[in-house]
Amino acid sequence: MVKRYTIAKESVFADCWITPETYEGVFERLEQFLSPFFKDIFTRMQQEKSVAYTKGLLSNSEKKNVESIAYCHGQDRQPLQIFIGQVEWNDDVILDELADQVAAEIGIADGILVIDPTSFPKKGKKSVGVQRQWCGRLGKVDNCQVAIFIAYVAGSHFTLVDRELYLPKEWTEDPERCRAAGVPDDRIVEKTRHEHALAMLQGRCKKFRHKWIAGDDKMWRIPSFRKKLRKMNEPYMLAILSNFLICGIDAPPVVCEHCGVELERVSVNVHA
Repeated sequence: MVKRYTIAKESVFADCWITPETYEGVFERLEQFLSPFFKDIFTRMQQEKSVAYTKGLLSNSEKKNVESIAYCHGQDRQPLQIFIGQVEWNDDVILDELADQVAAEIGIADGILVIDPTSFPKKGKKSVGVQRQWCGRLGKVDNCQVAIFIAYVAGSHFTLVDRELYLPKEWTEDPERCRAAGVPDDRIVEKTRHEHALAMLQGRCKKFRHKWIAGDDKMWRIPSFRKKLRKMNEPYMLAILSNFLICGIDAPPVVCEHCGVELERVSVNVHA
């Protein structure tokens, strides 16, 4: 699984040609780009912390935690930790701004919304949603967080547009643990990954013109999810396991030669 991600990364980087001129005025352009997203963060100091944190995430620092980012800017870690961990700000406002920009700049009628549950290896018991569960990055059951992402694809353009963190049952059944980790009370609700995906499709993702919903076999496995998409009049193309058995729509019925009763149709392997 790790090898697969490495190959994909190398493939993307192979097409990246960056000239020295690209870096001219890069910090000023970054701040200009970020300003619409942080306009609703209350104070100038908090806006500056937002920009500093974003720059840290984009830096070549090996670790992307708050402490490393603060030191990268020659700052004390505590003010940045307080901003990230304790200051209230509305991430929905930021995502709405992103959605509006993406819909206006690259939205097309033939766009595609891609759903992808992704796991992040994580140790400890206090990080939100950490649980022993299937970790696709590692290819095994291990401690990790799982989030459901939706990306928008429009021709040669693509970008992430929404996300939700999955809370396992062990978390939603322990509200005190959730509150200690900073989970708002209205988010302490047991939802499956597919329910999260449907909520996002019916919410912010309505802003994007699209023709298809796409996803991997994890999204395909739940029949009720596909049924809901049909009720929403959403055409979809989801990956399917190669060893799954299906009946061909045009396959002739099998009739018992003794009683004339129609039997189950012959199933064939998808791979075949």
